[in-house]
Amino acid sequence: MNNLCDRVLALLNQSEEDPAFQSFIADLGDSPQLTQIEEGSEISHHMFTELGLSLFSIDKIVLIASFHVIPDNNENGKTHPYTQDLPFGVSVNDDRTVVRAKLGQPLQSNHIGDADISESYELDGWQPVFWYSLPKEAISEVRVMPRKLPIHELEVDDLEIAEPGSNGSGVDNAELPR
Repeated sequence: MNNLCDRVLALLNQSEEDPAFQSFIADLGDSPQLTQIEEGSEISHHMFTELGLSLFSIDKIVLIASFHVIPDNNENGKTHPYTQDLPFGVSVNDDRTVVRAKLGQPLQSNHIGDADISESYELDGWQPVFWYSLPKEAISEVRVMPRKLPIHELEVDDLEIAEPGSNGSGVDNAELPR
């Protein structure tokens, strides 16, 4: 598991206090910018600006990874583009047609007017969501989360996920049932 995307996926559903998470940060040599999504919130955003990578944690459990293929502007500034391998055999240079050829038909598409802006898949226990820039349909962001969230006994459908850049977090008012 030497490539970055494999290491990131291995962190999902793990504690921020897990040695693997601490080792990941130490190996990068770049401390992430850490913000709470809302004051008093249990949701944290770890942004690795130089890598174009964000990790979102709930109750200190890493649950969502965002690969910012097109730089993201948010309250912490602008990320660099993510340029390394993406999960599931997808390349940062792929467009929607190539992603569909590699992964098959999406489980769900979200639309603005007649245009699909995101497509989600269910792959081997993961739920990746591919966001596309229009009109070229190039990948702008890929978010990956485990389909089952055993730490909270939830499924990913229990979280509300905002479109990239909507509030800078990618997580919008996610509340977990207790």
